Amino acid sequence: MSHAERAEKRRRVLALLDAEGLDALVLRRPGNVAWYSGGGRSHITATPAVGVADVVVTREGDEVVTAVNEAARLETEELPGLGAFRIVPWNAQRAAFLPTGSRVGADSSLPGTRDVASAVEAARRSLTDDEVERYRTLGGDAAEALTQACHALAPTDSEHAAAAYVARALVARGADPIVLLVAGEARLPYHRHPLPTAEAVGGLVMLVACARRHGLIASITRFVAVGGLSEELRERHARLLHVDVAFNVATAPGATVADPFRAGLAAYEEHGFGADEWRLHHQGGPTGYEPRDYTADASSTALVEDRQAFAWNPSVPLLKSEDTILARSGGLPEILTADPRWPTQDVAGLARPLVLER
Repeated sequence: MSHAERAEKRRRVLALLDAEGLDALVLRRPGNVAWYSGGGRSHITATPAVGVADVVVTREGDEVVTAVNEAARLETEELPGLGAFRIVPWNAQRAAFLPTGSRVGADSSLPGTRDVASAVEAARRSLTDDEVERYRTLGGDAAEALTQACHALAPTDSEHAAAAYVARALVARGADPIVLLVAGEARLPYHRHPLPTAEAVGGLVMLVACARRHGLIASITRFVAVGGLSEELRERHARLLHVDVAFNVATAPGATVADPFRAGLAAYEEHGFGADEWRLHHQGGPTGYEPRDYTADASSTALVEDRQAFAWNPSVPLLKSEDTILARSGGLPEILTADPRWPTQDVAGLARPLVLER
């Protein structure tokens, strides 16, 4: 982590302490520890609510509280230079070594402290220059991994095999596949959140991944049609891309998060889908250090910030569209999950992914 990024993260947390009237903030969630440390991994299992290290931030400095079996690795590889380490027995309750009281906030459940998770989420919305560069690289790698998997697939492969292609391609690029969804043509008509099964994928396959590296998470969906798409599906996908673009173009700094949500809902109806199509699956929302910080809806009053990441995922029968984007002042959002080898179509100035027809 650069000195500039380190200083900016600490400035934001100290501002949070002042705004909330706190003397200390305890960061327990791995996503927040990764954010504050510039990408340090405090998880062992893939997506725990609380990691193996807590970072205590005060105006005097930072302290990392962790168990003896984790300390050496964290101090040399994941959280070097972050602050003093307090090392506790592996069988101790770490919470007993953390500060508590009315002037202590925490981002996760910690008895005797104040829950300030929403304030921490707000503090990390706008990405720093260093984070943007890490995200661009991750997004490109995630898109390349999906391209590689889609070209490797055969109709006789199982959905489990398809997920393995994606996982291998992501892990080879240093990214954790924390979400892997696959549906072949037999299951696509029935499921919009499909965990992979032993079913053969057939001629039409949806691959979905959330790839994590340095704490940042890139969400992406791609479709491959072996033997080509029917004209009906090609026309439906073209209309879906206009819904996708309505969400993404409206994600502009200064708008509320509800604004792109409403724009997307209107586009469903405008482009020939049912007015209630959006009720059949969540539509996505802000992202960054969580797959979604929250799923957006018409009551989401938070303002979109410059360089805040979003992943919208509108869906219709048999099809979905999803990329991770970066909101930008004075222009269209930047698509982070892009691979130049993937076929795209320009829709209102945005290159949107087509179905790969092989």
